[in-house]
Amino acid sequence: MRSSLGCCLVGLLAVMLCQTEQRGGMGDMSSPHPSRPDDPGLSTFGAQQKQLQNAHEENLEDTSRLVKLSQELKWELANNDRTVLSLATVKKMDEIERLIKRIRARVGRK
Repeated sequence: MRSSLGCCLVGLLAVMLCQTEQRGGMGDMSSPHPSRPDDPGLSTFGAQQKQLQNAHEENLEDTSRLVKLSQELKWELANNDRTVLSLATVKKMDEIERLIKRIRARVGRK
């Protein structure tokens, strides 16, 4: 049980660090690509930029959900019996694990 909680918290920290690195490493993505207007790569760049923006927004939503579930899990573990977990608590741990996997897949670390 402790190792599951530890893995969840480590995953949460890793996701938060990845988010910070992505924001700092990408720079300003809102400026247009410096190429000719008739360049076919321009539309591809725009699509990639939109795809990255959508993935970033999904990561933020999932991270917010992850933080909320982690706080609920911490409260439940602190206030309930130490030897028996409720089904709801186990489901929260599964949801935390699923969210971490989704975020990792989006940032390219599987």
